[in-house]
Order: sequence, then C-alpha cells, then structure tokens
Amino acid sequence: MISFTGLVFAGFAARCVVSDNIIRQRIAVLLFQGRTWCDALDGIVARARMGMVKHASLRSTPGYVIDGLADTLGFTAFLVGCYYYLRRWPPNESHYRVLSSKEHLEKNGGHAGENGSQTNWTARRLFYVVFCFGMQIAVSAFFWDRYIHSYSELLETPQSTVGTAMAQNEQLKSAFTWMIMWFWRVCNAHCLIQFLLIAIVMGNMWEFFRFVQYSGFAVLLVLAFFSELNLHIMMSSLMQTS
Repeated sequence: MISFTGLVFAGFAARCVVSDNIIRQRIAVLLFQGRTWCDALDGIVARARMGMVKHASLRSTPGYVIDGLADTLGFTAFLVGCYYYLRRWPPNESHYRVLSSKEHLEKNGGHAGENGSQTNWTARRLFYVVFCFGMQIAVSAFFWDRYIHSYSELLETPQSTVGTAMAQNEQLKSAFTWMIMWFWRVCNAHCLIQFLLIAIVMGNMWEFFRFVQYSGFAVLLVLAFFSELNLHIMMSSLMQTS
C-alpha cells in the first residue's frame, strides 16, 4: 500500500513537471519528495514487521522486488514527464563562432551585429539526452545493490578467529573504504534524482541533463572501478588472516 501511494505521488509529479510554469514544476518536486518519503517509510515498516533492528537489505523477500519495481516505475514516470516538458518547450541553444573584422562586416552588410547558429533539438535527440540520465540511474542502482550486499557480507559477517575479526575491523576503518562509501552516498540512484530535483527548482532542468549526459557515466564507472579494487583488497586481507 505504501509503495502504491508512492507511485501515485510520482504520477502526479510527472503530470506537474510537464508544465512550463515554474511554480507547478516546484510543486512537482514536492510531490516527488512525497514519493521518496513513502519509499523510505516502506523499508522501515517492512523491517519493523520482521522484528529487524539492523538496517539491512532484504534481498530474499517479495517486498524487495516490489520496492525495486515501484522505484523503477516512479523514476520512469517522472523522467517521461521531463521528456514531454522538453518536447513541448524545446531548449534554445546558440553556438557562436568568432569572425574576423572583414567577415563580420560582410555578414552584417557593413553593420556591426551578432552572429551565431541555433541548435534545433529534435524529439529523438531530446529523448536520447533524457534516456542517458535514466541509464545512469539504472547503472548506479545496479552497482549500489552489488556493493551494499558485498560490503555487508565482508564487514558484517561474524568471524571465527580473532585475527580475521581484527582484519575485518581494520578494513572497515580504512580511509579508502570510507571514501568509497561516501562517494556512493552522493552517486546512488536516489541521490542522482535529488540532483535533478534541485535543478528543476532552480529552473535548470535541461542544463543538468546536458551536463551529466556523458560525465555521469564516467563518474559512475570510475567509482565502480575503485569499489571493485577496494573489495579485492578486503577479500585478500581477510583470506590472509583466516
């Protein structure tokens, strides 16, 4: 029921974000934050019903699948709304080339003036830009789930020997591990959506999509590389002391 309520919030948010009125777009942001609140509450209620105190991922439960499906549908609906907004009111971008004095006068009939060419964004190109961000959310969610599970198994599993337990504690406290964890805090799928919401509040939706179109993939892949390296170091350290 909570997941369904979150989907309703996401649907209304997607409907509002299509408007060219900045007030309605900010209302869309508030509605989507309602979806985020429902998503957080859903996990808390599920753990409370199971009597769990530890904040752990419940990968083997039906609720995990339902929560993931609700997130996917909610994110997709909102991004579709963003796409239709950009399609109804295509962004305007002008690209300028510096002309020599002679070219400048010839182009303007002997009169000073500006020169430039405007980019026409087709529906396909707009879809591609928004799709790139959607793929970044999917990639981030995949890696986030993998590393949450991997770090939990390596660092939260009780060890049989004192040496292995000390090595486990040492790896947990290492600066490298904490850097990886904090970078994932700002690069996970939910946080990426929050960055988009901030851009919408500021009236810079298109600028945000264009900024992260390719750079977002680079950041995620570099972070995934160092995360894999960190996991390899952890496993080697624990195996040596076991």
